[in-house]
Amino acid sequence: MKIFSAGMFTVVALSATCIAPATADTAGPKIDQQIMAAQQALKDKGHDPGKMDGKMGPRTRAMLADYQKAEGLKVTGQLDNDTRGKLGI
Repeated sequence: MKIFSAGMFTVVALSATCIAPATADTAGPKIDQQIMAAQQALKDKGHDPGKMDGKMGPRTRAMLADYQKAEGLKVTGQLDNDTRGKLGI
């Protein structure tokens, strides 16, 4: 809080910080819809990423790398733009 005075007038300036409360959406691990779509696309194309959980776990990374290699993409194990395009997501 800051107080400014000029003659007869006093101005009080308040600063507020907004903090979102923890909810069911923010309290637990986040499910990434794009990763979930990639997991489904990988599974549909014969590269089973395991549990469809929307998380970039070791199995999903391995299947991304496997898919990238099979499709002649740069093998990174990451959901990069080229891989997303090839997967159709």
